[in-house]
Amino acid sequence: CDVKSEICSLEIKPIASLGGECRTFMINAKVMLKCESFCVNDIPVIEDAFSTKFETTVTRNKLTFERICENIKENCHVKKNIELIRKRIGEGHEIMPILKGNCYGSGTVEVATAIEKDCNINIFGCAHVFEGIEMRKAGITCDILLLSPPAQHGIKYAIENDLQLPAFEELSIRRMAEEAALQGKTAKVHIKVETGMNRIGVKPGKDLERIVNLIKEVGNIEIVGIFTHFATSNELYNDFTKEQLRLFKASVQQVEAMGINPQYVHCCNSNA
Repeated sequence: CDVKSEICSLEIKPIASLGGECRTFMINAKVMLKCESFCVNDIPVIEDAFSTKFETTVTRNKLTFERICENIKENCHVKKNIELIRKRIGEGHEIMPILKGNCYGSGTVEVATAIEKDCNINIFGCAHVFEGIEMRKAGITCDILLLSPPAQHGIKYAIENDLQLPAFEELSIRRMAEEAALQGKTAKVHIKVETGMNRIGVKPGKDLERIVNLIKEVGNIEIVGIFTHFATSNELYNDFTKEQLRLFKASVQQVEAMGINPQYVHCCNSNA
């Protein structure tokens, strides 16, 4: 639907100088969202008002009203989307926003800081180590999962910054254990199960059993999650997706039977 934003109040405070011409500002705004065609549980959502607070960094003389409005609109719509998703999925389920590729222009740090506390986000996902480090440096404290396996030299920096890692092959698992021991930490991992996407992951059955046993053997690693990735998430529920879900559920049961009860069990990805 066409959501329109109206700014009711606006406060701008300079909070940091990053050297040169870069300045960071805190934007605090109250916004009215209006939508004529969207319904939740068959009840039309006509308008809603809430506050948003976020940081934005710009070069000198570039903090235009148009830039402020664009940032406010992006942050408000993200928060509204999360609110609507929560209503759809019900209580007892987490939402893991995937903040990759600079959030397609909206800004990784800007989106993360805007929604972590306001939307009660407990875990973010990202694609690369540098994205996770960027969020940590900005003060993000919730869990952060790397969806892509880092290069071997990147494992050190992932563990240093308390980034959770995908686990599915022996070489990286052994490297995680070694690096975690050197740092006096426990690396936290999510087992990536291959159910049909055919990118990365361990296949259910004997291969999955071998990986879980390896993690138990090497030490300094805790399994906190298990996930897969739907290959046809842009299509309506189809037979291929049903088979992926069946394999994933069987994998979760297999891991649980081995004494592992992961905090995060996730597979319902969008196609963004």
